[in-house]
Amino acid sequence: MSTEQLMQRFAAALETDISILKELCSENCKLWHSNDNVWMEQRPALEAFMVAQQAGMIPKFDEVRTMATANGFLAQTSLTMPKIGKIHALQLMTVKDGRISSIEEYIGPEMDLAARLAEA
Repeated sequence: MSTEQLMQRFAAALETDISILKELCSENCKLWHSNDNVWMEQRPALEAFMVAQQAGMIPKFDEVRTMATANGFLAQTSLTMPKIGKIHALQLMTVKDGRISSIEEYIGPEMDLAARLAEA
């Protein structure tokens, strides 16, 4: 798959059906999250995410935007989580041989940093 096709399918996965990622990622795709700083196998993480989403614990992603990079592409998105609020995510995908070989996911809750700093 071309990077452009991967970008389009990745956005569709986030917006409609996260299971689409199974066909986009290589068998040994690795996933990293900024919230725990741990690399893990993408497939078991995706399975757990799908179960949580089907149980209504994770809403659909909003405002998905993608952009090509030298080694793949990135996606910017957000979602609103119960008890947490709006979360922004930037996902950096490395592409090799037409498949996503790694995903780095930077996650941050939306907040008023100036107000938080003023409280300190």
